[in-house]
Amino acid sequence: MTPTTNLDVIATAVRAGVPIYPGGFTPTELWNGWNAGATAVKLFPASVVGPEYIAHLRGPFPDIQVVPSGGVSIEDVPVWIAAGAAAVSLGGPLIGDALRGGDLGQLAERCRRLAGVVAEPAVA
Repeated sequence: MTPTTNLDVIATAVRAGVPIYPGGFTPTELWNGWNAGATAVKLFPASVVGPEYIAHLRGPFPDIQVVPSGGVSIEDVPVWIAAGAAAVSLGGPLIGDALRGGDLGQLAERCRRLAGVVAEPAVA
């Protein structure tokens, strides 16, 4: 995953056969990444636009694969998937303080909670 849509980086990854998920926010940024051969595009910050943004993108870009990131909570994951997200990127809400010496038991609990919400049918 990258924070921006850099066409040179995308081209290098595509040539090397490395999955690439460039970041963008506007339809133009997301389409440019997708059109350049990205595996999927990272919508950031996703919480600003919400899951319905994917449906809006699919109008002009029916095949685009979107991975929302930024401001997505564990509880939001099923709604994003139901809206058509290819996957969901969770940083802080999942990792928390685990990488800074935090409680690994709490990390395991967040992972269990994520597995539980993914297993439940989404209510859109």
